[in-house]
Amino acid sequence: MSNPQNQSKFQAVLDALEAKQTKKKADTLKAKRTYAEEVKKAKPETGTEATDRLLDAIKTAKGKVISGDKPIHSQDFPKDKGYEEWMTTGMRVNPTKTGYKEYLGTPKSDTVSEIGLGRVKELKDELQTAKYAKDEDIPFKEAQQSAPVRKAYKSKMDELVKMFNQPGVDPRKVRYLIKLQSQEWLKRNYPAYSDK
Repeated sequence: MSNPQNQSKFQAVLDALEAKQTKKKADTLKAKRTYAEEVKKAKPETGTEATDRLLDAIKTAKGKVISGDKPIHSQDFPKDKGYEEWMTTGMRVNPTKTGYKEYLGTPKSDTVSEIGLGRVKELKDELQTAKYAKDEDIPFKEAQQSAPVRKAYKSKMDELVKMFNQPGVDPRKVRYLIKLQSQEWLKRNYPAYSDK
């Protein structure tokens, strides 16, 4: 036979264990609820926010390659022929900032300036996507995901315009044929983006 004192100790241990398990469950549920609330609060980046962020990034990236109108790494850019003539003969007018502007877009390959200007170009492409997200009032991530589809669709539309837009063809028929062909192309290549 058991001692009543041992039974009460045993019951106290069981109660403590049950209380510990209940507290653990409550903490887990609270953590899940808090996480769900935070996820709801966290909104995806809008087109306007992305535009502002990308404009700052472009300014920073450009500043690492160009100071004012002159390149930071001038050896990365080919010299103007007129500049070389002026240096050797003194016959031509001293090239001004416009000479740098003219050659600023084409740095020598595999240089710091080429990589920097490549990054600026990438950021400008992202800025176009942000503008699209802002115009369409969709999250920036969604616009980024659909960017390759939009690019391919635009290319296909240009191709269809060249094919159907012939002299003597009624413009209404051209628009109708382009619409049909583009919808068919979209269904075949990107079914998730086509109109059902």
